Amino acid sequence: MVDDSQASRRHAQIELRGDGEYFWRDLGSTNGTLLNGARMREGRLKQGDCLQIGASVFRFEVEQAAEAGEGRDEGTLFRHTIVTSDGAFENRRAEPSKAEAILQSVYGVIHSLSNEYEPTRLVDKVLEETARALRAERCAIVFTDGPDAPLRPCPGHEFCHVFEDGALKEVEPDALGISHTVVNRVLTQGESVFFHEDANDLELETAKSILMQRVSSIICVPLQGRQRVFGILYLDTSNTWHEWSEDDWLLSSAIGNSAGLAIENALLHQQIVENERVEQELKIAWTIQEGFLFRDWPEKETAFEVYGETRPARTVGGDFYDVFLPGGGKMGIVIGDVSGKGMPAALTMAKLLAEFRACARIEQSPSRVLTTLNESLVRSSQRGIFCTFCYCLLDLHSGRLCIGNAGHHPPLLITDDRIDEFALASGPPLGIMENISWDEQETHMVPGTVAMLYTDGIVEARSGLSHSGVLAPGETMKAYGLKGLGQSIRECHGTVRGIIEHIMTDVETYCGDQPPHDDCTLIGLRYSGS
Repeated sequence: MVDDSQASRRHAQIELRGDGEYFWRDLGSTNGTLLNGARMREGRLKQGDCLQIGASVFRFEVEQAAEAGEGRDEGTLFRHTIVTSDGAFENRRAEPSKAEAILQSVYGVIHSLSNEYEPTRLVDKVLEETARALRAERCAIVFTDGPDAPLRPCPGHEFCHVFEDGALKEVEPDALGISHTVVNRVLTQGESVFFHEDANDLELETAKSILMQRVSSIICVPLQGRQRVFGILYLDTSNTWHEWSEDDWLLSSAIGNSAGLAIENALLHQQIVENERVEQELKIAWTIQEGFLFRDWPEKETAFEVYGETRPARTVGGDFYDVFLPGGGKMGIVIGDVSGKGMPAALTMAKLLAEFRACARIEQSPSRVLTTLNESLVRSSQRGIFCTFCYCLLDLHSGRLCIGNAGHHPPLLITDDRIDEFALASGPPLGIMENISWDEQETHMVPGTVAMLYTDGIVEARSGLSHSGVLAPGETMKAYGLKGLGQSIRECHGTVRGIIEHIMTDVETYCGDQPPHDDCTLIGLRYSGS
């Protein structure tokens, strides 16, 4: 029972949970409950915490009845929990000095952060421990890229985390309600700011945000990383009888320094883990992609010569090619590019090639093959994935070449004296929408003619970078383009394989020290006649 006029009949409750920790919660009292001077609804109790109901203050203590070496087995140890009015401890032990209290608080915060590497959970721990140590009514951590940059949540999250009234909350950055005057001063000067009602600081005293919020004390400290300030730790209170002191300011600065390095380390750890995950995914994606690509190049064919090659960029894309040998005096080549990168692109590519090989054995028309593949991709794709696709089917007896082109670059038709584009795309890429048809286009290949198919990684390869990886003065990024592709083809008159290898080498030389930004894929077909 609490003999206090401001206490409700059922005011607050303390309970021991299964993990051996004690927790308290306000039971919806009329006048509320204070933990260490801050109004809160619930929380975990630590050694020395003070709960206040009206004018009555109760201190929480957990004692051990005996140490392990004092004549008892380790199994006989037990704990005794005491919750009593604050005055009952005056003769039990001397209160620690202010300096000792600050050191204990800093140590408690650092210890609680030492084994946490997930940034969001780490931020929540900092907020909880700081609010407890400084008896803050409200405590927030926000991130920023500089004094003029907007405040933002923890990377990867939509909302900022705030500890208020004893509980963590998610708040939109624009609704934080913190003093931008204080924040700007911290980010501009890189120093902690301490404001209280008696401070002689005209700029802060007249700041509209401070006046509107009616706060009596504000502490704002920078979160300092190794190289820069990347955020702030902000605390305020409207409790006039619990204004902070300069010792509290020093404590918050020490917490900010420790928390800054801990949060930066956690973000770096998260980035390393993510990079390793992406690297592993890229290896698996490339294994899938490579396993589906055609490799058994026919070397004894007299009617045609075919060869293809793909060189993946740093991030594996969805480039692919295929050779189709149905017999009956026909052969076909395919090239395509699935949107996206990594595993989704590789799996979509594998599915498309498997369906193409099955469909092309039944369907002789390239345009109808495209229609069938499109309907399948529209039905199965749930991520908005689409795919450019060009299918060329050659009649080896007559040299008749039929082409269906769904949103891909037009093939090049190469003769001794000409390089021409032919078979422009007659419709969008596969997977954009259902009930689409593509026109079938035809041309005639005379013996010795080469049909060359390529992806955008070839013509969009960039140059203009110096050896340092930056643009040289006065230069701009220039694409390899059709001009570069045509020039490379004219420089080589050998086999199809020789032409493709020469183009690939030329593209790499053109890009200089920087690797191509996209996969580079080529497949060529030379018709030798029947």
